[in-house]
Amino acid sequence: GDKNIFMLFKSIQMARKAFDAGLKLEALQLGGVPAEAGRKIVFQAVALNDQDVEDITHLHDAGVEITLQVVPEEAGMTFDEAIKKYNA
Repeated sequence: GDKNIFMLFKSIQMARKAFDAGLKLEALQLGGVPAEAGRKIVFQAVALNDQDVEDITHLHDAGVEITLQVVPEEAGMTFDEAIKKYNA
């Protein structure tokens, strides 16, 4: 329909897989991506690795608005800011 739907994905890769399978995503908010071996912290409670960056770049380039924000009460980070910090 014409309503907004809030979906949770277990991983960034699952979000990309759903998108590539035809799920229409207008926006994807990243929050609570744990810091593990091989991941770089780019925002509070959001750590990315090369595969994550490739996947969110794919989504972004396809027109999906990507933001990093853990809780609504706090300011978020844009896709461009996150990529810049990841590459720093």
